[in-house]
Amino acid sequence: MEKQTGRRLYLFGELHGEKPMYEADDAILLELYKDWEGTEGHSEANLAFHREIKRTCPETVFHGTDVSHQHKKNGLRYLKLLEKGGLSDSAEYRLTLENAAQADAFYRINPDTDDVDWAVRENFMAENFIRELDALPTDTQIMGIYGRDHLVFAKDTSESVPSLIRQLEVRYGRIFSVTDLSVMHGSGVV
Repeated sequence: MEKQTGRRLYLFGELHGEKPMYEADDAILLELYKDWEGTEGHSEANLAFHREIKRTCPETVFHGTDVSHQHKKNGLRYLKLLEKGGLSDSAEYRLTLENAAQADAFYRINPDTDDVDWAVRENFMAENFIRELDALPTDTQIMGIYGRDHLVFAKDTSESVPSLIRQLEVRYGRIFSVTDLSVMHGSGVV
């Protein structure tokens, strides 16, 4: 694979739900927050984090690259919104359906159990990240926030496939600055 040069990506590893859109109000954010109920993302710290990004960096665009853990809630709501707007043939609609299929493959049988396929999820995350990054201009500033285990160069998240960061390194080279936000006092580079 051809490695890109001149691009630097800043990736941050965090423990989900810990401290780590430009819209006139918080209506969409609050709908998402409600959908996150029952997940590690449903915390006051996470809500405050998103509000702070919205306040200090209103030009921020979020690109989802993980499989959806709430596709039966916010994914369905988004599909209905697209349908209502006559966008059933759009790329957004197709990607939403694709992400729901990815989530179903990850959860395999039952999303309320631990019957999940970690290797499938890691590969989907890498595939989605690559798709989103390659679609952006090369001078776009990128910051990614992932669970810290996906960003460790020295080990893999799953025993059967390379971690997200190792898959991205194969594609792009070592253009990543990775910081572990879960370190209690200061930050450590992974």
